[in-house]
Amino acid sequence: MRTVLFLAAIFALLTPGVFAQNTPSPGEKGPPAFADLKLVLLRQAAADGRVKVGGINPSGYRRVTLKIENRGDQRLAVDLCGSFLRPKKKGSCQRLGLGPAITPQATLKLSAGTIVVHLEPGEKKSIRMNTVCLDAGRSCPGSQSFVISPDALPAVREKVMRWWADHPDVPQGAVNSAIWRFSETVRITPGTAVNYTTPKGSFAALHGGTYYRLTDGALSCLDTDGIERILGAEMFSVLPCAGAVYGVALSDTGTPELWRLALTGEQPWGRVMPVGNGLRVLEVIPAGSGRIGVVTDGGLFIRDLAAGETKSYFANTQILDLSARAVSDTRVLVALRVPGQGGYYQGGERKGSTSDIFELWTLDPRRGEPELMKRFWNVSAMSIGPAGVFGLSHLGVLRKIKGKSFKDFGSGAIYKQILAVGKSHVWLQSEKDDLVVVNTKTGTAKKLEVIVDDSFAGDIDTVSDDLAFTNDGKFYRVSAKTGEVIEQ
Repeated sequence: MRTVLFLAAIFALLTPGVFAQNTPSPGEKGPPAFADLKLVLLRQAAADGRVKVGGINPSGYRRVTLKIENRGDQRLAVDLCGSFLRPKKKGSCQRLGLGPAITPQATLKLSAGTIVVHLEPGEKKSIRMNTVCLDAGRSCPGSQSFVISPDALPAVREKVMRWWADHPDVPQGAVNSAIWRFSETVRITPGTAVNYTTPKGSFAALHGGTYYRLTDGALSCLDTDGIERILGAEMFSVLPCAGAVYGVALSDTGTPELWRLALTGEQPWGRVMPVGNGLRVLEVIPAGSGRIGVVTDGGLFIRDLAAGETKSYFANTQILDLSARAVSDTRVLVALRVPGQGGYYQGGERKGSTSDIFELWTLDPRRGEPELMKRFWNVSAMSIGPAGVFGLSHLGVLRKIKGKSFKDFGSGAIYKQILAVGKSHVWLQSEKDDLVVVNTKTGTAKKLEVIVDDSFAGDIDTVSDDLAFTNDGKFYRVSAKTGEVIEQ
């Protein structure tokens, strides 16, 4: 035992720093353990000059590398949660809220809702972080660098971020959806509403030259300058119209609701109205001053945005293929199909069967009271758009209402269905499943090298008449004037 102590003493004399480094002199206190340090918020430490911090190498709005340096002579325990980065060039892209770290063991949790990094005096660290976008509608980060903001997040958003710190495995999209909708709750389970579970698939929409892309619930847009902007997450549809962008998402309780996107302010998505279980919203249209029309597969809703009141029309299970268009502040035209009766068999013969009937209605969105204008038996399809009311004969010939009656229109070609009606063009599926655009002024038809199958879903830009659609997960835009097909 004496030999061991003797050797240790000699080693300590030769290399005093090894043993004396953390050994205080009698009466002195050593450096505090990190667990004993008082947590300091990242934004506060940066404002005080205790740390230098910035962000680089963003992966869109979902990831960023945080560079942090302790500039003082004291150990620090810094809480990253609740702070956010802004681009060095203000407004050049979205701001990023800091979430759980990706870099292994780069941070610790000292208490609930914290993301803590320990720094020795002068120490520098580089940490890959999960982030959320705080600005739906601004351009997506590309090669920008970021600085720390001295501002605090709104309380409802900081609550979500601290919840994420405690649940780091929750998908980023679910967290960002709560951030964009200013919700305190992150919805992490599928919805309970009929036909609304987890958003899947690719969908496209187009309005005013801006192309909207929806992929498995993640919504982005490509504006006329080619700038991509991230707009939302966990969305089931995107419904742009004049002056606004709408979409369907689930509430915190899992029921579908119509939301409106505002491109200014801290709360980008605002709740408009509930959507009945099992209903699909097909289109949102202006319906006079301060009102919108919500076209669904179960009827038409007129929503007074100022009063917050909704009135329902044509909500009948026997009404199908509803389309609508406001022609003035006091008049909305509505087309619909009433399916025929199957009849009954008597003596081996079917009797009492009737054909489908198409009806044209007019509605004053202020007062309600829809009025039936006319019934039609001589068409197999009918659709309304800015260019008027179009239909298909039972043989598939394109027809248009002139006065109060349908007249054949165009070349007499045979079509399977009307896809969309614009200001001066109609998009159709041909007898051989080709995509065809017909000029409503001249009747000239143009066939495109695009196949329309059962999965085809197109959306018309009511400003340019161009068509947006998806195929095999890719997004396309078709020019109404030239027929050019452009991948977006």
